[in-house]
Amino acid sequence: MKILALAGTIITYFFAIIGLVGLFYLDWISGIFLIVAAFLMAAMFAVLLRIIFKSIREKKYWTTIRQIVVTICAIFGFFVTFTIGFVVYNNYISPAKLANVTLQNDQWQKVVFVKMSHIATEKFFEKKKNSLQNLNNENYTFLAEGVGTGTTDSETRINEIMGFDFTNLGYAQIAEIFGFTEQKNTLYDSISPEKIKNVDLTLDEIFSLVWEKNPQQETMMESQNLEESLQLIASLSDHQRNIMREILTSLLNMMIKMTDYQIAQIEKNRDTSPIFHFLYVILNERNKPVVDYIISHPDENIAVVYGALHFPGILQWLQQKDASWKIISVEPFLPYSQD
Repeated sequence: MKILALAGTIITYFFAIIGLVGLFYLDWISGIFLIVAAFLMAAMFAVLLRIIFKSIREKKYWTTIRQIVVTICAIFGFFVTFTIGFVVYNNYISPAKLANVTLQNDQWQKVVFVKMSHIATEKFFEKKKNSLQNLNNENYTFLAEGVGTGTTDSETRINEIMGFDFTNLGYAQIAEIFGFTEQKNTLYDSISPEKIKNVDLTLDEIFSLVWEKNPQQETMMESQNLEESLQLIASLSDHQRNIMREILTSLLNMMIKMTDYQIAQIEKNRDTSPIFHFLYVILNERNKPVVDYIISHPDENIAVVYGALHFPGILQWLQQKDASWKIISVEPFLPYSQD
């Protein structure tokens, strides 16, 4: 029993030390950890109340103070350890991958789905650009993602429904928060414009589809102020900014790895929630023209340069139209790794 008590004491003081160190560096808590923190805080107060009442009865006031301090530091240390473990696992042990996935059917037509992200590292975009050049050398046709412009009325009404300026998303500003860069059209610099096709929906078409489920123009999101976030980041020290970006990047990696879950939730809730219906339109409805182009051009090998969330739906529809479509190779790329 003495050995177990000693081990427990050592572990407690270990987390307490981590907690004290963490107090100097972690000035804020990312949203996903608030739930964990709430449970830990509830447990902490329960333990503290028990210690306080017991010590008061026994008149051991110094012991009470010591136990309170150690308990607080130990619980905070556990939280810091959990956060570090989460970051290390998602950013370094098992980071997200955005692959180039090659598909082929029985007619030997090939489709390479080039999974993209609106924000990523410079190195990621450079590697993707090189892969597009290789496909260009093999005479591929490129389907480039890009919602077509619409009328001023459609733009205004879409923005009102979304609660922010959907037609002018600040990817450069978002990338700055993460310490990354935004995707640029320089990906296609060495490719002839005649080989680049855009079959994406226009903003007018998207608005028409969104309007079907949201005729009252219910606002789906609260306005997001990127300027405030940028000002917050500017006020942080370099060390604090690096910690924040590590945590945000770990969340981003986790989200990419949860693609199937996200798509399932969109499919499940699209008939009951305006925001999920909007996301369904943005994903599934924009997949249809891509699949139609592939099916109607059986003599072309095609590179689909779209966001990663579009891949499962496009593959599913291709296989519904022709069961012989299958994955023959996967070339992984790390979008958020600096290595």
